[in-house]
Amino acid sequence: MAAAFRAIGDLTGAMRHVQTSLTYHPKYLPALRREITVMMEIGKTRETIVKLE
Repeated sequence: MAAAFRAIGDLTGAMRHVQTSLTYHPKYLPALRREITVMMEIGKTRETIVKLE
């Protein structure tokens, strides 16, 4: 269960980082798209962890 909560915390941190990037660096869209893809992968992993527990 702790791993699932840690994954949720990581996802929240990643989202906050992307929002910051959007606010201050609108020209870095390719990097942003990569980050969003990574976040989606983290989300899928989190769902799997929750199902396993």
